[in-house]
Amino acid sequence: MSSRITKTDLVNKVSNHTGESKQATSRIINSLISVIQSELKQGNDVAITGFLTLKTVEKPERTARNPKANASITIPKRKVVKVSIGSELRDVVNL
Repeated sequence: MSSRITKTDLVNKVSNHTGESKQATSRIINSLISVIQSELKQGNDVAITGFLTLKTVEKPERTARNPKANASITIPKRKVVKVSIGSELRDVVNL
């Protein structure tokens, strides 16, 4: 069974790996997340070569069925984030 790494765990691991303080590492990771969110919100793709690419995709409005009430409902159009895994990450995971 796989385990999950939290943001705090990531800060600790990066801090230990780089020798930077946990506070500095936390600020950098928070800044990275903020920049990625901002770029996606503006409709820009975010590509980290070899690692992953994030892009926003608009899903059209669609009709679905509520199985409890057996009624049709309309799900409004929305934007979602599509993740494409880079080749280097794919190779590391498939070792």
